[in-house]
Parts: sequence; C-alpha cells; structure tokens
Amino acid sequence: MLCFASSLANAIVIPFTADLDVTDLKAYNNPVGNLAINVKNKTSDIISADALLTGNDNDVRLIGEYNLAQSLLDFQFNMNRFELKTIKGFTNGMVDD
Repeated sequence: MLCFASSLANAIVIPFTADLDVTDLKAYNNPVGNLAINVKNKTSDIISADALLTGNDNDVRLIGEYNLAQSLLDFQFNMNRFELKTIKGFTNGMVDD
C-alpha cells in the first residue's frame, strides 16, 4: 500500500495492483509449473492476493486477504492436485519416491 500523509487521519491511499506470471517455473532444474500471482489493495487496510500454480500435473491455489490494521491473515489453500515430483524439485533431491 502506498500512503502519503501529513498525519494518519489525512492519509491518501493510492490503489495498486501487482501481477506476476511465471511460465515454466523450475526449482533446482525440476519443472514445477506455471505460477500466477495477483495482489491488490481492496481498501486502505485490506490487501487481497490470489496465487495459482498450474501445469506439470499441479492445481494449487492460495486466495485471501491480509488486514493491515489488525495484522490478520484470512486465506484459503486449495490443493486439488499437487505432485510429489514438484516437492522433489524444491528439496533438491532430499525427498524421493
């Protein structure tokens, strides 16, 4: 959140949106899939996020909000499909099937 203010009571909130798309993501040279992350501020105190991992037989989504004023996270993690080969990529060979 970008905030310019002479005092907290007179804060001006500038809306923002941040999008990140990564195709053919790899971890330690192992294919993970495609990652899409979208973040925006809904209000001056609430930031919403939506992260999606697809491809390489994966279908995982993290979606929710972070409340800045209350320091609260409210997220849902939906793991429709997550392959062991993906985890192997992040552990650099420490996990094997």
